[in-house]
Amino acid sequence: MGASFHNNQALLAAVSRSFFLTIRALPGSLQAPIATAYLLARATDTLADTDGVSVEERLSLLRELREVIRGSLPVQNLEPGLVRFRPLQKNAAERVLLERLAEVWEDFLQLKAADQAEVRWVLEQITQGQEEDLLVFGAGGGVRYLADAAAVERYTWLVAGSVGEFWTRLCARKWPRFATLPTDKMRELGADFGRGLQLVNILRDRAEDLAQGRSYLPKEALVEEWMTRALFLLDRGWEYVLALRDWRLRFACALPVLIGVRTLRLLKEEQAKTHPLRVKVSRGEVRRILWQTLVNVWSRSRLEKIKQNAASSSDR
Repeated sequence: MGASFHNNQALLAAVSRSFFLTIRALPGSLQAPIATAYLLARATDTLADTDGVSVEERLSLLRELREVIRGSLPVQNLEPGLVRFRPLQKNAAERVLLERLAEVWEDFLQLKAADQAEVRWVLEQITQGQEEDLLVFGAGGGVRYLADAAAVERYTWLVAGSVGEFWTRLCARKWPRFATLPTDKMRELGADFGRGLQLVNILRDRAEDLAQGRSYLPKEALVEEWMTRALFLLDRGWEYVLALRDWRLRFACALPVLIGVRTLRLLKEEQAKTHPLRVKVSRGEVRRILWQTLVNVWSRSRLEKIKQNAASSSDR
């Protein structure tokens, strides 16, 4: 188990228990770079989302953290800004993350140089997406929308599609035969995999986002069309899953696809109601999917059946 993951297990579990379980399923050489990348990305996201400070202050500290990640600034330069941001965190785990950010950075510096380069690459994309998010939606003044489908594709690639590519690049470097498909194809599928997961989040949170004056879909968007797009992207993610040779990688990647497919099914059912509710896959159902996947991860045909069940009606 990598040092970074070992040192920050409790912190990782606190900020995302589901992703913590995914990390634990991964081969040891992947755990440290992916865990560290996740914690740094969660920190940048926390800064970008902090209420109670101006958009300009958030942009400034986010850009400073980006320079730290690039290696242009020492992490100590963040402290004056972090002192202001920490007390404003409503989520206790995110407050602790900001308190321990220097420790996370030290763990990053313990990674091998090639892993550091991959983490830096993906965080460059993610922070660019977060900055553009603040510039589009931070000004207020009524509901703001992403301009068009191309803007949606760009945003979802920056904050999530790039993660699929990052994951694939790491795997391909460490195990050249990690998949049955060529690496270039896996990178394409990985990017669509990430886009699909982010689009599911956008669709799930759409009503809440609109209430806060923002929409990650265009103004004239037809939700049904974007649900179809999300399902297509998740199917691309499923192709990625089934191409993986290592059962641990397959298990870790299958879970988010299955939960995403299930979320889309629930969204579709709620859309048909007069007063739709916010959709969330229950913890019990997540546990059921987790154990079914773990037991059947060696069989592609059985995994297909689990996916079909996730996509079926809730009236069972």
